[in-house]
Amino acid sequence: MHRSIYFLIISTIYNCISFSQQLPPPAAIPNIPPPQPNIQNQYFPSKIIDPSTGKIFQNKDVDITGSPFFEDDWKYSSIKLADGRTFDMVKARIDLYRNELYFKGNNDVEMVLDSGSVKEINIYLSATDKTILYKFQTGFPAIDNQNQNTYYQAISSGNIMLLKLIKKELIVNKKDLSGEVDKQFEVHEYYYVCTNNRIKRLKKDKDFILKILPEKKDLVEKFINDQSTDFKNINNIIVLFNFYNSLFSH
Repeated sequence: MHRSIYFLIISTIYNCISFSQQLPPPAAIPNIPPPQPNIQNQYFPSKIIDPSTGKIFQNKDVDITGSPFFEDDWKYSSIKLADGRTFDMVKARIDLYRNELYFKGNNDVEMVLDSGSVKEINIYLSATDKTILYKFQTGFPAIDNQNQNTYYQAISSGNIMLLKLIKKELIVNKKDLSGEVDKQFEVHEYYYVCTNNRIKRLKKDKDFILKILPEKKDLVEKFINDQSTDFKNINNIIVLFNFYNSLFSH
């Protein structure tokens, strides 16, 4: 009896081993690559920053009153590069003294794109509201001390562009008695008009502006009379340009 039970156990173990040897080996788990991030929703990848031009931002203006930036706070923006690529929701700010665009990259490292790298920047109201507060563009013809890499604020866009140049200039004053040096940024604003790749300094003069706006003359003059446009007031001129450009938007 005991021999029979012992034989049955040995036979069962042998059959299990034989059956397991006939089973195929488990299938190998495929090496699936991780999903790639959507580059349009990421900050600039490092390959966009040329090592010869990209650098970590350092505050060089600690002893100067005022700021070189258009706005000190980092603003969520969309940035269009000169090569056509566009990146959205990037924290950025414009240095108007050096004519450079700073942005926060991976791990909030502050980086700078040299002049010529950026075509356009739209500055949003906030992280949740993509209303465009300010638009800056480059690529306009050289004039005065500006070149094609100069940032202009686009005040009115369309058939004829009204541009605002905001210059931050460093003023240094030395006190005669103490020898102390006072440094500060001064802000100067200039306006230009651009059409057909031609740019001119704006004159706050009715005759000059009517020559700049040659089409739809009857509608333009009626608008000027109805609005009692003051050509010495830049806000009145902006309203006029917006009206003029709206005539060609339909």
